[in-house]
Amino acid sequence: MKNSILYIAVVFTAGFVHAQQTPKVVVKKQQQSQVLNDAIKGSNFSQIDQVGIGSDAEVFQQGLENASYIHQTGTLGFRNNFAYLLQGEGSENRSDRNYSDFTQNGTGNTIYALQDDDNVLWSSQLGNNNYAAFTQNFPSVDVAPTRFNYIESSQSGSGNYYTIVQGGFNNEAVGTQISSVDAIRGNFASKTQYNYNTNDKRNGHTAITTQHGGENYIEQFQDNKTTSIKGNYGEVNQGDVNGTAVATNVYAEQTQSGTAQEAYIDQMASDNDAFQDQNGRRNTAVVEQNLFGASDLGGNFAAQYQRGDDNFVETVQAGGNNTSLQEQRGMDNHSRTVQEFGLTEGNYVQVIQKGDNLNSFVRQRANGNNSIVDQLGDNHKSVIRQNATGSSLGNAILNGSNSAIVIQRNGDGDLSRQSLGKARSDYSRFYLLP
Repeated sequence: MKNSILYIAVVFTAGFVHAQQTPKVVVKKQQQSQVLNDAIKGSNFSQIDQVGIGSDAEVFQQGLENASYIHQTGTLGFRNNFAYLLQGEGSENRSDRNYSDFTQNGTGNTIYALQDDDNVLWSSQLGNNNYAAFTQNFPSVDVAPTRFNYIESSQSGSGNYYTIVQGGFNNEAVGTQISSVDAIRGNFASKTQYNYNTNDKRNGHTAITTQHGGENYIEQFQDNKTTSIKGNYGEVNQGDVNGTAVATNVYAEQTQSGTAQEAYIDQMASDNDAFQDQNGRRNTAVVEQNLFGASDLGGNFAAQYQRGDDNFVETVQAGGNNTSLQEQRGMDNHSRTVQEFGLTEGNYVQVIQKGDNLNSFVRQRANGNNSIVDQLGDNHKSVIRQNATGSSLGNAILNGSNSAIVIQRNGDGDLSRQSLGKARSDYSRFYLLP
């Protein structure tokens, strides 16, 4: 089991210290009691229980020691629940020791699944017209089979959509989506995780998603082609599953490629946007927007883009109409932006860094502040603090409309422009829910 700790070491950048995030730990479920450590060795086990009106199930198992358990309760005969499972590719040399457990209760719910070897899959759907599609083998059947992947998916309400593709070894995915029972369009979540190093079983990715509300969108893509023992980690939380906050039309997208990367997005309330793109090794990206339900909720936007080595970037926003754009390319870069307690006006920050060993720190609170940082070259530092004293947030009413611009460069470059992250996020934001 993977216990991933977000790679945010204590970072000293021009006088600030960053606190470490602690991600969730994936606790794997146990088998249903009905499945007796399944049948005789060398045999497959399948159990289907269907109650009520209108449920269909299909199970195909190929290989050895596969176990499947399906329970469905239908409520309407003309809008059936449907569960389909294929735990093999048609060869006795594949699809061994897979376990799946599906539970559906309601109307018009659909589950698809495909597994190779030694994978575990749980799925529960309660409500109407929820859809889940899972694939735990590599997209190409010519590649060595996938093993030791784990998926847990839970959806309740109506109109939720979930899709997962995992390949390689030791990938984990956990998802929870809650919408109202009468929702026309629910939440959407999509995860794709690859691991090309099939010789190292310690590698793997972890992706956790939580959504509570309606018409929220999450997409996570993770890729690791190296021989490192560490994989990528991604977590997105939108809304509170305990019901204390409901998110509506909130967007998050994370794309990672490389080694030992961590990405974390936590959004609460309404109108938040977030986009993160990382490529390299040991990069970290964190976005928090209205996490604590600030009284002045609004349309925060964050776009973060990194290419290079050992980069770190963080955006924390609370209040209304805040915007943060950060782009880093190079080595050993650090950047941190904090905007809190805005009122009717929106803060704006854009930080673009290209060179080596650069770092930037911006802290703004209240309304109407602006900040632009442009750095190109070696060993540059930039600190911007506006209406902030020490660690105190102060009284937002007393804050004003400050503006700060810092440009430091050695050599030629292509900076002083909108972040690539914003262009990507603006495009991705208009993805339609299925």
